[in-house]
Amino acid sequence: MDFLARFEVYSNSGKVENFDHYVPQFFLRRFQISDTGQNRGRIFQYDFLTQTIKDCPIKEVAGEIGFDAFKDKTGNMSDYISKQLFAETLELRSSYIIKKLNTETEEPSLTYLEESTLVAFIASQLTRVPAFYEAVEWFILYLYGNNHLKIPDLGSLESMEKMIVENKLQITLEQLLNYKSNTSLYGIRNHLGLLTRLISTNIAKKIYKGNLHIVDIPNGSNESFVISDNPVVLLDFERHEISRYPAWWEINKERLWIFMPISPYRCLLYCKSKKKDGRVENNNLDLVRLINFGQYLNATQWVFSNNKNLIKRHLRIYQNELIKLKIKR
Repeated sequence: MDFLARFEVYSNSGKVENFDHYVPQFFLRRFQISDTGQNRGRIFQYDFLTQTIKDCPIKEVAGEIGFDAFKDKTGNMSDYISKQLFAETLELRSSYIIKKLNTETEEPSLTYLEESTLVAFIASQLTRVPAFYEAVEWFILYLYGNNHLKIPDLGSLESMEKMIVENKLQITLEQLLNYKSNTSLYGIRNHLGLLTRLISTNIAKKIYKGNLHIVDIPNGSNESFVISDNPVVLLDFERHEISRYPAWWEINKERLWIFMPISPYRCLLYCKSKKKDGRVENNNLDLVRLINFGQYLNATQWVFSNNKNLIKRHLRIYQNELIKLKIKR
């Protein structure tokens, strides 16, 4: 993606009041209720705040007005990131690759450029969402509250890369989770956007060094995958848990699995190991249920599916665990 970006010329149409999808529409359409008829382009949405399931147009979900807009060097708000970096570059190329992976029945076979683009998309889906913005802001608050960072440091790209992207101070996940703060930082939205994109580039290279696998719904099962507004699930075998905080500096750990559903019937898995009997797993219902549980657990507010009854069933199954674990900070 760095290579492709060199051929992009900066432009700003000034259309910054658009509804920016942090989970792209093409991706959500993989989970739409129907490919034809009146339900085409619609999806079932479960809302944790209202505890309701609604049938919604895909164009109106998983986004915010001006979410990707940023202030450029001239001081004007710009749509460059939303339009050229995401919509016309990464999403356009990723759409073809994800369609290919959804339709192939054999072992996944991608070219170097295709897999490089795929991991860039996975990295962006981990880092582009509100949950990750909150995680980066919490990291900054920790550094600031412990006198590791001064506000002017946010104006230095070198400082941000060392202290936040690369975590040179080796702040641990436990330190972050145990930290308490009543402080708020205002006016850092531009910094958060830049940091999430820097982290995305950094971790894409690490994800690529792993091995791509596929997890399919077993034949005859009534299960299917759902997707949330925070669709990349990290399974940490060292801590024996689904990671609630996306510790990006640990993304290349040996015992970390990265999941991202790409349709109701198929999910991508990146890990360091490689299955001896092939890269397609199609008989592990427990793993499917764990992936789905991760979508509900890590959702900021919404979970999406093509099947309303499936969401109802999942909520009954996962209810007790979600009540215990889904504590909003």
